[in-house]
Amino acid sequence: MLRKRPPALLPLIAAISSALSLKFLLDYRRLSNPTPFMLMKTGSMQQEKRPPSDVIMHQVIFLYLRPILPGFLFERLLASINEPFLSWDVPFSPGRAESEVLSFCRKWGVDTASWPWEKKASEFTTPNAFFSRRFAPSHDPSNKIKASSSSICMPSTSVVTWFEQIKEMPQRLKNDAWTLQDVGLEDWRSYADGSGAILYLAPADYHRYHFPVDGTITNFRLLDQSRYSVTVKPYSKGSPMRSSRT
Repeated sequence: MLRKRPPALLPLIAAISSALSLKFLLDYRRLSNPTPFMLMKTGSMQQEKRPPSDVIMHQVIFLYLRPILPGFLFERLLASINEPFLSWDVPFSPGRAESEVLSFCRKWGVDTASWPWEKKASEFTTPNAFFSRRFAPSHDPSNKIKASSSSICMPSTSVVTWFEQIKEMPQRLKNDAWTLQDVGLEDWRSYADGSGAILYLAPADYHRYHFPVDGTITNFRLLDQSRYSVTVKPYSKGSPMRSSRT
C-alpha cells in the first residue's frame, strides 16, 4: 500500500514550489531584458534581442547547473552544447543560403532593411561567412576612420559601458568571474584606479575589429590555462605567427 503524504508537508511543498517558480520567472525576466543602449548615430534607444529558448537555456546552464557541477563536467556540458558551432564552416545546402541567413537575422534581430553588408544574403557560403561578414565599402568603418576628424575610434561596433574606475566594473562578465590581474596586463595594479570600458558584442553585431594603427601580432596566449572557452573554435588557438597581419 502507498503511504499518504503527511498533510503537514503539503503547505511546505507548495511554498517551495512557489518560491522556485518565482525565482525562475524573475531570472527569466532579468536575462530576457538586457539594459537598453543608445545608438550614437541617431540617439535612439535600442535593446538586444534575446530569443526565449536561449534565455531559458542560459538560466538552466549558468544559474542553476554551474554552481553544483564540478568544473570538468560543466566544461563537457558546454562543449556538447556548443558542438554545432564547430560545423559553421560547412557550406549551406544548395539553395538554402538566403533562407538560413535571413532566419539567423530574424532570430537575433539583425537589420535586414538597410543591408549594409558586403554580399547579398544568398551569396554567403557558410554560417561563419555571414557571422564574420564585412561591411560593403560604402559602410566600411576603415574608410570612415580615414575620412573622420574624430579623436576617438572604437575598435568594434559594440555596446560600450564606461566606468570611472575599473574597480567599479561588475565582477562577472558573460557569466564568468574575472579579475584585473587575469586579463593579461603585466602591471595590472597601475590600472586599478583608472577608467575603463566594457565593449559588448551580441550575436547580431558585426564581429570584426578595426584598429587605426599598423602592427603585427607577436604573442598570443591563454590567460586561464586550466579552462578553455568552448565557444572559441579550435583553429583560433593555433599560432598567430602563422596568420599575423599588419
